[in-house]
Amino acid sequence: MSFSSFDVYEMIKELQDIIGMRVNIIYQIDGDIRIKLFGKGRKDLFITPEAFYLTRYPKKAPMIPKTFAMQLRKYLKGSFLYEITQINFDRIVEFRFGYEQQIQHILVAELFAKGNIILKTPDQVIIGVLRKEKWKDRILYPHRSYTYPPSRLPITISREHFHDLNIQTEKDLATSFNFGKLYAKEIFLRAEDTTPDSLYDAMHSFEKNPCIVVGKDVVPYDLIIYREQEKIPFDTFTEAVDEYYKPEIQPQEEVEEDRILESQKEAIKQFTQQKETYSRHADLIYQHFSLIQDILNTLTSAREQYKWEEIVETITGSTHETAQKIKDIEYHQGKITVDLGEPVVIDLQKNINENAAHYYELAKKMDRKIEGAQKAMKRMKKKKRVKKPEKIEIKVLRKREWYEKFHWCFSSDAFLILAGRDRKSNEMLVKRYMDSTDLYVHADIQGAPSVIIKKGKEAPQKTIEEAAMIAAAYSRAWNHFGSLECYWVYPDQVTKSPPSGEYLTTGAFFITGSKHFVKVPLEISIGVHEDKIMAGPESAVSSNTSQHIIVGFGDEKKERLAKQISHLLNYADLDEIIRALPGRGRILKQ
Repeated sequence: MSFSSFDVYEMIKELQDIIGMRVNIIYQIDGDIRIKLFGKGRKDLFITPEAFYLTRYPKKAPMIPKTFAMQLRKYLKGSFLYEITQINFDRIVEFRFGYEQQIQHILVAELFAKGNIILKTPDQVIIGVLRKEKWKDRILYPHRSYTYPPSRLPITISREHFHDLNIQTEKDLATSFNFGKLYAKEIFLRAEDTTPDSLYDAMHSFEKNPCIVVGKDVVPYDLIIYREQEKIPFDTFTEAVDEYYKPEIQPQEEVEEDRILESQKEAIKQFTQQKETYSRHADLIYQHFSLIQDILNTLTSAREQYKWEEIVETITGSTHETAQKIKDIEYHQGKITVDLGEPVVIDLQKNINENAAHYYELAKKMDRKIEGAQKAMKRMKKKKRVKKPEKIEIKVLRKREWYEKFHWCFSSDAFLILAGRDRKSNEMLVKRYMDSTDLYVHADIQGAPSVIIKKGKEAPQKTIEEAAMIAAAYSRAWNHFGSLECYWVYPDQVTKSPPSGEYLTTGAFFITGSKHFVKVPLEISIGVHEDKIMAGPESAVSSNTSQHIIVGFGDEKKERLAKQISHLLNYADLDEIIRALPGRGRILKQ
């Protein structure tokens, strides 16, 4: 089942909720692209050669990232999704990304024929493409100009224009518009007769009613053409599409084995390419024996009289044919790069035979790696053949609570504590979620998050101290101070109206009246509360979880630290753990 133009139209309307979210990371699973977004919770956008939708059933990413995925990460990671647009009511979707409200890169999904995904600039220069394609009037290659396929009429044409088309058959309708056979037939079924007015009215008569047509299709409308078929209704089209494309149940161990086999195939491919490159470089060295000998002799002679900086300057400015063959001099490493039809690195400490022998040895090393990977693949395939399959459940992304858009924690007295993650969420937390019954807590340092205790006016001193510890941990004081002074005030003391002459940026607030100060230590504990990662003071986390990890100051990067915590807590979602960590650190205690 491939998306129709109507499917694209309805899906884009539903996906407007993810506009403004930010790209976390991108994976390529076979020919599909999975984009993890954050900023309104977490969403997984899936783009395939025939559809696009949000999924609760994300497929596992390959161990070794594909080239196109790495290219997408380079240009899109960290950028904001600003627009999702359908082109000419066709099966073409553009996802537009950028920073500071400026579109900088566009991801195009072409959902016709075999399907394709293209990354381009706003001025239509192709950066990368999932699959290179060439037609008589279109070429999808990097560095080429992107052109849309020949467009047909949009559904938005006027009634008068439709009259002029003289539509007589379903084929006339399908070829004039981007409907496809299914919707052309459906429109004729809906029309009272074949007059232009009836067909035009039928073309605009579709009402949203998403469903899966069992064993056949998934559609956003209740179609007459499927009136005799069994249907499963859904609240949204994206839920219907997600369920329709839900991956088949597969044992976890088998999934892991498939990933290992895919990784080994990819490794063999890379080793083979490297082997061919090394062998070719060795051959090129012998083919250009005289040129390389001339370069080595000249550099050796020059080095006796001049400094390397002077040699580099002379060669760079030289028009001599031999000098122009030298593309780079890394004299600190004792190496040069020579153009022998392709760049080849030459070690200045070795003669020509030794340089060639070095590349031949690297090629042999790749041979050994290829042989080892092939043996490992044979063992894995043999293991898969003798195993008995077992059924397991597909892991489904859980529904996130509203408060998970913030740092959150339940205190030891069961009060909900919330802290902003950035300037925008600080602003939202205070303006939208702080009530008159709450307390506002802040660390006495610039850039600290806003923290509120829900129903905090009833909270005991212990909860207030725990909220202060959260404010301190997620401030700039982390990894710099052992303790920090914080304060709490009542909601009516928090205002966006500063004294005359002062200006408050997004997420900043002015405090009126007296402050109640409390000094707290800096540390954070992490545990699992009702299948969710909860982070806060040890007293709070230990009261709400069965086991927890205490994290203190350290140099371990968040990603590596999250992997250690994931293993100790047996919690698979690394992203959640990373989002809960205040910065670099180390595990103090389990």
